Amino acid sequence: MPTNYYDILGVRSDAPQVQIHEAYISALKYFHAEPDKGAESGARLAEVGLAYQVLKTVEGRRSYNISLGLPQPPERNFTPDPEEEEVGPSNWAEYYWPCVWLPRGAMPWVVGAFLLVLALVVASSLLE
Repeated sequence: MPTNYYDILGVRSDAPQVQIHEAYISALKYFHAEPDKGAESGARLAEVGLAYQVLKTVEGRRSYNISLGLPQPPERNFTPDPEEEEVGPSNWAEYYWPCVWLPRGAMPWVVGAFLLVLALVVASSLLE
């Protein structure tokens, strides 16, 4: 018999939020796939829903851990590797400037037309 919400979801008390969410989704899939379990399945599904309602937010999880006397879950923040090379434009203008006034996929045509006009201007100035 599960003793707390972590046991109901089948995760450890120091599990990351992603693992709690995945356990909830897998429990939903299991109990919806097995409709012939009757009232037992409905009661278990209600327990799983209540457990997830409490544990899905960091604040709710903290208060639940305090009420049980469990240690607080560790903070898991993403910190990028300083040695990892950043890929892509360095600012928003380098990436978005053509999107402001051109439809998607039109940039190669505009550049080609500009180069053609430039070549015609240069050729006409050389012929004069």
